[in-house]
Amino acid sequence: MRGDEQHWPDGEPPEPVGGVAPDLLRTVAGAFPTGVAAITVGDDGKPYGFAANAFSSLSLEPPLVLVCAARTSRTRPVLVAAGSFTINILAADQADVCKALARKGDDKFDGLDWAPGPLGHPHIAGAAAYLDCSLHSLLPGGDHVIFTGLVSAAESADDVAPLLFWRGALGPLPTR
Repeated sequence: MRGDEQHWPDGEPPEPVGGVAPDLLRTVAGAFPTGVAAITVGDDGKPYGFAANAFSSLSLEPPLVLVCAARTSRTRPVLVAAGSFTINILAADQADVCKALARKGDDKFDGLDWAPGPLGHPHIAGAAAYLDCSLHSLLPGGDHVIFTGLVSAAESADDVAPLLFWRGALGPLPTR
């Protein structure tokens, strides 16, 4: 698996009908609040990762999750080669972690507190939850690749609120 193959279950893809402009889609999709995750992988002790709000539980049996990565992500080929990854669901006070992993460059983990998890991938200290996954499948998703992962281990902190992304801003869960 490379993450750049095209798979169409019924043969060739349908003819495109047309679509909205990317800026409009970004604005409208931004009306839907999401959690924020740090997708991490280790390679020979070096940490790689990216921030993602495109994460979802996919199936309970088998236990599958999905996450999307830009085709241009430098972490994507490392993740594919490793065959596994960790999803760190960020806590409300971890906007700085999100911003660090969202930037370009090799110094994304400078100043971040993390330790290798069971698969050797970074578990970020203070995260609301962790999911360790083996790579299950890759699917095309336009300018992104959709990774599905088989969850081999998971842990959640009951008393830690999640970080949210809404209309281009990061913040805590609103109080009731």
